[in-house]
Amino acid sequence: MVQAVNRVDSPSPAHPPAHTPAHPAGRLYELDLLRFVAAAAVVFFHLGFLGSESTGPQPSDLLAPVAKYGYLGVDFFFILSGYVIARSALHRSAPRFTQARLVRLLPGYLTAVAATSVAVILSGDQISLARLAANITFTQRLFSQPFIDGAYWSLLIELHFYAIVAVLIATRLVSRLEAFAYAWLGITLVLRFLDPPAWAQTLVILPFAHLFVAGILFSALAADRRTSPARVVGLALCLAVGLIQATAQAEELTNATREFSPAVASVATASFFALFTLISLRGIPSLRRPAFATLGAASYPLYLLHQEIGYRVYDAWQGPFWVMFPVLFVLLTAASHLVSTTIEAPVAERFRRR
Repeated sequence: MVQAVNRVDSPSPAHPPAHTPAHPAGRLYELDLLRFVAAAAVVFFHLGFLGSESTGPQPSDLLAPVAKYGYLGVDFFFILSGYVIARSALHRSAPRFTQARLVRLLPGYLTAVAATSVAVILSGDQISLARLAANITFTQRLFSQPFIDGAYWSLLIELHFYAIVAVLIATRLVSRLEAFAYAWLGITLVLRFLDPPAWAQTLVILPFAHLFVAGILFSALAADRRTSPARVVGLALCLAVGLIQATAQAEELTNATREFSPAVASVATASFFALFTLISLRGIPSLRRPAFATLGAASYPLYLLHQEIGYRVYDAWQGPFWVMFPVLFVLLTAASHLVSTTIEAPVAERFRRR
């Protein structure tokens, strides 16, 4: 993914950490903690490594060597998306599924668009009505309009995945979601050896399909705790693709910015699969604390708010990094919690009552 070093399309948690399992009684609070850690890692990547456009990469020899790998949070969130959507899609109609996803995504997203637009305008730049409309309707790519915040690119991938699942629900094939995941993985593996047209790559979400498939298979594993040969092979193939992609991406980033270790990227990718394997088979009881739900809920707004607003604050402040960064991180986290509790939660509650 070339987006990793681009201020507009740099990677953020590709799935907004906005999900909860289908059955509250079975909520995995350890996932809430991990999704917040992954969101924080992306914040560290953008604000602790890349820095603002005017200051460039932050000259922190202590933080940068670790913060620069925060972009890998994108892989974690796509796996998480496959895992959670597979759990929640089985018992909903296509309209209900679509409504639930939009209710979960839109309140925080529209709030972030408004807040970021204000920050951009206050910093002296303009946002055209066409650009604003395209961002509100998720049609940035369709109308060649830039993202108001670079984090939004991953929401388009998420919406594409939701559309695939909605079609499976509408055609009553969602009960065979695991079989579909194997077929999906097989198609993408074949396409990786070919030179498919852009529309075909987009249709099957080629760069990220193995991560969604892994999440679906982990969800199936968690449902019955059966390590069937098909699941083992499927997850092994997903991991292999993930390792190849992580290595290639580290090399691309090395050419574009500074040295990235393919070994570190590979270990991080393998650790994601190890964590989901552990959570699917046994869970992590020591991390299963209800208090972590608050962190998990704040992760999605944090993902949406941190990047462009953070850059603008850096540009305006230009103070000592070890003052700017922690203060900004705390303020963004507090703002994210506020959005979660005063906007997202009330809207979700009204929808549940209806």
